[in-house]
Amino acid sequence: MWHGPSLVDLVGDLTADQAAARPVAGAHTIWELVLHLITWTDIVRERLQSATPVEATEELDWPRVAEPSADAWRDTVERLKEAKILLAEDVRALPDARLDDRVPGRDYPVWVMLRGAVEHDTYHGGQIALLKKIGA
Repeated sequence: MWHGPSLVDLVGDLTADQAAARPVAGAHTIWELVLHLITWTDIVRERLQSATPVEATEELDWPRVAEPSADAWRDTVERLKEAKILLAEDVRALPDARLDDRVPGRDYPVWVMLRGAVEHDTYHGGQIALLKKIGA
């Protein structure tokens, strides 16, 4: 990444306890942020592949950490890696002509959604970096 560590690099060295810590009252944990990023990566993929609108429920938007354990955290990081790899593969296979197509149920084209996905990751990556810095 040109702007700093990738999402996977940011979270790859964290323990489950660090990922589940809430050093700022009312703020999301790193684990919650990672689950949120996975959700939206999956939604972008679904929106690329579906002709019908794909919506996020509140439970999907900010999934709860079911049981914080070392194994569950490793699984979450692996899910993040896999989601990003699959989205990259989908984008690579996307014909250029589809970039100007409207996203089903939205008033913007595919290229805007893809740019937004990158911006979304960068924004939350910054939050994760700050949470790591203050002691998550």
